[in-house]
Amino acid sequence: MMSDMYSVIETGDGSSTVKSEEFGEAMHTDAGAYEESVVKHVRACGKIREGSGHLSILDVGFGIGYNLCALLVEWSRLTEKPFLDIVSLEKDNSVSECLSKLYFGDERDVWFEVVKNAFLKGELEGDGYSISIRFGDARRTVLSLVEQHRLFDVVFQDAFSPAKNPELWSLDYFRRIRQIMKNDAILTTYSAAPQIRRAISEAGLRIAKGVSTGKKKEGTLASPSVLNGSMTQDEMRTLFDEIKSIPYKDESLESERETILTRRIEEMAVIREDRRDSLCRQAPRE
Repeated sequence: MMSDMYSVIETGDGSSTVKSEEFGEAMHTDAGAYEESVVKHVRACGKIREGSGHLSILDVGFGIGYNLCALLVEWSRLTEKPFLDIVSLEKDNSVSECLSKLYFGDERDVWFEVVKNAFLKGELEGDGYSISIRFGDARRTVLSLVEQHRLFDVVFQDAFSPAKNPELWSLDYFRRIRQIMKNDAILTTYSAAPQIRRAISEAGLRIAKGVSTGKKKEGTLASPSVLNGSMTQDEMRTLFDEIKSIPYKDESLESERETILTRRIEEMAVIREDRRDSLCRQAPRE
């Protein structure tokens, strides 16, 4: 046990993750924490292999920094490296104690130390990269990025699960995310929940199925542009027909967690009732 707020769990690929007592869940899959960052985010976006230039990355949910560590490790192996301009969002710095005691025991620790230092300092620049950590409610930070007209090539959507952290999975949140994505940008997320895919789609992004890792099913990819393997019209119709695809709503981006959850449950109940009434009206009379 690291503290009353977090506990460390070893995962299937030998890397550790951290369980948050506030959210009641771990930051990564127990099948492989680091593997999830590499496969579902860094490699899934495909952007760092596109050659030299400038790449802007928004990492929503720093957690223990595995997405950034995996990004830097994969980037360091390239012959031609784009400049990485990284912005990572996190609620607060309470995980600092855990970070100081986590390590891989191999060459990844060089870049993990870079990530740890960036987290502790808030800002860090190196040869070919710049990292900025923004603390606070990520919804407020996203709004400020919209106001600043920032545009990103990649968005790692890696908050705690929708059921635990709906503030960062609402339709209204994804509409703001869409505003700060370039036309060919890629959003990656581990979630394949119907309400998340529908929210992303209604926000103006095309979606495709991502890869799976361990026991976790496929993630989701999204972009303003057409993606390879984009979901078909039939798949999208089936998705939208599901009552469970009703997205979280948070128009002001200020609603409390329980309010967002309750609002969706109530909306789903109304739709179920309407569908039952419709079926009753259509049923033949004897």
